[in-house]
Amino acid sequence: MGHPPPIAVGPHGARILATTPALPLGLKELAPAPGLTTMHRLPPGEVLVLYTDGISEARNCDGDFYPVLQRLTEHFRGTQRTDPEAVVAFLETDTMNWSATSERDDQAVLAMALI
Repeated sequence: MGHPPPIAVGPHGARILATTPALPLGLKELAPAPGLTTMHRLPPGEVLVLYTDGISEARNCDGDFYPVLQRLTEHFRGTQRTDPEAVVAFLETDTMNWSATSERDDQAVLAMALI
């Protein structure tokens, strides 16, 4: 599946940031042409969230994938200022509660904000 798209989380909920497809980090030398750069300006109060497919592919007892965008929006919409640590803690706890089994894929989350 590749890398899931980055997400911005803030007072208005969560939104996917459109990016240019690229190879995983550290493999740019394998690209047939120089990579393109995608830039996004995040307003104050928004957090940039990068995550692995272990988050988005966590399944519940019905076999449904974890709805990252929906869950982040439901939890953080209306907050004054979203904290990166709160986003990571929420995803860790929420995906664990969502998952039907103890056998989960590796999960990694990186959340960043300007302070």
